[in-house]
Amino acid sequence: MDWIISVFDWLNNLFKLPIIQSILGSGIVAMIFSIVIKHNLMKNIEVLKFNNSKDLQAEAFYKEVAGKEMSELLIWWSKTVLEKDFVSSKSDDEIQQKLQQTFIYGGERTVKLITAYQQHNYIPPEKRNEDFNYKSMAYISMIGSSVKKDYTNQVSDPLSLLEFKLSDFKGSKGKFKKIVNDIEREI
Repeated sequence: MDWIISVFDWLNNLFKLPIIQSILGSGIVAMIFSIVIKHNLMKNIEVLKFNNSKDLQAEAFYKEVAGKEMSELLIWWSKTVLEKDFVSSKSDDEIQQKLQQTFIYGGERTVKLITAYQQHNYIPPEKRNEDFNYKSMAYISMIGSSVKKDYTNQVSDPLSLLEFKLSDFKGSKGKFKKIVNDIEREI
């Protein structure tokens, strides 16, 4: 029994040493700090999981409910970009309907592009110059590229789309590049 008392006396004397008190104090503070950090980290992880879950549910809803419309819209924009006289054969109402659908199903960048394109189209005919047509083609290729990114998550370069569509692209590549960069800054 005496040996137990001597062990407790020894421990008591040990804990009275300033260095041991400093180490224990620092250890306790570190433990409390790590518990608080872990708690906050777990809370943040749960918030991220919840937000990701909401995003996935919204994406699944759009794909399930509007999958066919989205697919048709992607095909329409690919034809708009790649077929020379596709848009000119469409009525204003049909074009407006496709722009509305693109607004509904498109991502943020796509919506910004459509908005800027519509503003571009409001330029009165008497104030339009040669650059108006170049910019229109650039907008259409950028919207088509953005729609493809929205629906397939695949990136396509608008300049490559223009090169595919236009036989004289090489002579206008610099002009198109500048216009695309200007549009990127605008949106």
